[in-house]
Amino acid sequence: MLVPGANITGIAKRLAKDGFIIKKSDPRDERVTLLEITPKGKRTLKHIEKEKDDSLELMLKNLSNDEKLELLDKVKRILKNGMSFRK
Repeated sequence: MLVPGANITGIAKRLAKDGFIIKKSDPRDERVTLLEITPKGKRTLKHIEKEKDDSLELMLKNLSNDEKLELLDKVKRILKNGMSFRK
């Protein structure tokens, strides 16, 4: 996800405060906090997914199938190259 651990903690706190997730202690390891998505969080994700799909469809509507596949290949290569920086 390319987000530092400290930022994840802040994001999780805000998501819990807004009712999108529930934070629970791990009974096997007190150092671990488990995150569980709430029904509100699931509804929101479904809504976001539809908006993302609609936006992507609009952005790619003038590309041929071959152009879409070529773009996908290039994006995959860019992401793979970016992952090498994290090692």
